[in-house]
Amino acid sequence: MTLQEELILIKNRHKLSYSWIAEQLHTYPPKIQYAFEVAKDIPFSLYAQIMDLFERYNLIDDSKEKYDNLISQTFLTNQIIAESIKKLNYLVNEFSADNKFTSDERRNANEKFTQFKNEINKTLDKLIKLTEIK
Repeated sequence: MTLQEELILIKNRHKLSYSWIAEQLHTYPPKIQYAFEVAKDIPFSLYAQIMDLFERYNLIDDSKEKYDNLISQTFLTNQIIAESIKKLNYLVNEFSADNKFTSDERRNANEKFTQFKNEINKTLDKLIKLTEIK
């Protein structure tokens, strides 16, 4: 089963509309409909967002779907961590280029590092939630 087929299955099982999904994700229904029906491959980040939405509303019924959701969230977490590491390396190289670390650079670095930490923690929190026993 493809990612799109899985989403369509859950959507149809619970009689959800593209409008409702789009509203919950703060986007447009045509974007959601395109991802479900037309796109050759749904972007993985959008798939993970939709599965997270389905999980929040307890629309994922069986352990196979929960397992798939855990796998997709793990891939998304890996992607976020990898992107953060690339950004971190770029920033450190940028700040160290002149062998000085000014107060503005420290302030900018602190903001960026805090942002990276928050992004990583948010996705790890989702993994923790997915593995909670209710």
